Amino acid sequence: MSKNLYKENVKGYHERGLSLIPDRYASKKAMIKDYSRFCYELPKSHDIAAWSEGYKETNIALCLGEASGIIALDIDTEDERILNEILPLLPSSPVEKKGAKGFTRFFRYKGEATQLVKFNGEVVLEILSSNKKTTLPPSRHPNGCDYVWTTDKGLVDIDKESLPLLPPFLVANIESHLRTKFPDMVSDGKGKMTSGRNSALGALCGELIRDKVPVDEAIKELIRHDKEQHEVPLFSDPNEMRHTEQFTNALQFYTNHLGTVNSRHYRKGEEYEIPITASAVDHAAAEAATKGKSQRQESQKSSKKKESLPVLIAKTTCPCCNHKRTTVND
Repeated sequence: MSKNLYKENVKGYHERGLSLIPDRYASKKAMIKDYSRFCYELPKSHDIAAWSEGYKETNIALCLGEASGIIALDIDTEDERILNEILPLLPSSPVEKKGAKGFTRFFRYKGEATQLVKFNGEVVLEILSSNKKTTLPPSRHPNGCDYVWTTDKGLVDIDKESLPLLPPFLVANIESHLRTKFPDMVSDGKGKMTSGRNSALGALCGELIRDKVPVDEAIKELIRHDKEQHEVPLFSDPNEMRHTEQFTNALQFYTNHLGTVNSRHYRKGEEYEIPITASAVDHAAAEAATKGKSQRQESQKSSKKKESLPVLIAKTTCPCCNHKRTTVND
């Protein structure tokens, strides 16, 4: 029996517009470097051909987020206390898989970022989106068992547009519920939250927009809060962002939330939230740059003026030797 699961399965996934890549057989590690790029673009025909013929044994994995248009809700705990609390809060999906423990449900992507919830240092729940992948059936788990679909159909059997959307604020609601039931999950002992970065920053962003805080001041506040409250700051986390430049990531985070807020206002017929520019501009530098520009403009004008002046040519006779000479006056 062939163990090249990628070669056997890729055609169906590719035809569905899903970004499938090969993992190592009986492993969760990707066979290819920089696999996260395929969270943003579908593999090309030459990629598929090379991966199909280049490996003898493979698992298969779906790159999540933008390219595939799919995200995954991953439950990876066997703690009965936690499961009893969160299972009633979780949305259902027509597509679900199971590995060695827990389960994964699939939903339609609408710009969600990866988020997770931890309890006692262990990941309980994770929303897997861009920059993440998930191993799919019939891949072999590292412990020797096979991944299986627990629903009638797998991802290759459905139209991805038929998948439900993930409810908004799901992670925030679950965290709030778990904090009430298990207060000891709140801190890692250093006074910093170990989970809910997106939720906490999203709530703060909503307040900053509501209070009409100037944009660059809002970005600075988001970055400050992220650094102070999170053990691993979201805006410099390469596992969550495509790069680690904090201001750019915070600005994108802010504009995404602003877009969501204004979409809600549009549906309700309310006035838009219009962002205002901040007062944190370096006025001295701006004035110097403007002055320098003005001086350059004046210099250019003077040069052009000189160029446009008429040239006067006079012919005169030298009084000493009667030699005729030409004088140019500019």
